[in-house]
Amino acid sequence: MHAIEAQKEMLLTERAKKYLQKQKRDWAWSTDRFTTSLYLKSCGLPSFEALLDFQSNYSGYHLTHASKVSDSFILKLFSKKDLLLLRAIDCEKIGEHYYFPCGEHQTAQFNLDFPH
Repeated sequence: MHAIEAQKEMLLTERAKKYLQKQKRDWAWSTDRFTTSLYLKSCGLPSFEALLDFQSNYSGYHLTHASKVSDSFILKLFSKKDLLLLRAIDCEKIGEHYYFPCGEHQTAQFNLDFPH
């Protein structure tokens, strides 16, 4: 399992912002902060600010490079359908940390780490 510890605020460089503008995004995997917060609460989980930011700003992006399509990475946290059906959240709590699956690569799944 790969874990990425979430920062309080995700800041992007101008280069990263330009890169994202060129990437495809599946909007079925993006929801606003308020709706996501309600969903987390309905599942008995805290609403981490960084998690809300990730879901609303980055979930649904297909990150790729034209010359390395096999290295594509898909950022996804919760789908609109997950929220609509109030599906259980696939998250693991180890000690004081919550781990949420946040993306897929052909070699591994990645998780966001939120210290509580």
